[in-house]
Amino acid sequence: MDSFFQSVITKLKAEEKAFMSAIDADFKKLHADMYECSSKCFSNPGSLSDSRSCASNCTSKGFQFRSEINDEVQKSKKEYASCVQQCKESYPDMKSGMKSCVYDCIEDGVEVIKKMTVRVQDMFKYYK
Repeated sequence: MDSFFQSVITKLKAEEKAFMSAIDADFKKLHADMYECSSKCFSNPGSLSDSRSCASNCTSKGFQFRSEINDEVQKSKKEYASCVQQCKESYPDMKSGMKSCVYDCIEDGVEVIKKMTVRVQDMFKYYK
């Protein structure tokens, strides 16, 4: 049973890694844009207070966006964690249907991550 769980966890982690790789360049660009915008704020004439306000405007949208992405990730993790919990409750003795149930959860989790990847990439397009 342990090798089974190890294999499904490995599969899920591989999909999570693919998700992070898929959005890594977009995240870097997001941060670069935020800091470039902020830097320009301090080159503009005006008071330090004006520059800080400008910089805050540059970063707030990016931080809000990052928070939305984190919410998406947490939501997907809760979905498949809930599914696995239901398996544990349905098969407390960890016999017969447990493997099938957990496997289905992981397969669903992989699909959720793939869909989330597309949603997040679309979110980056909207952000730009």
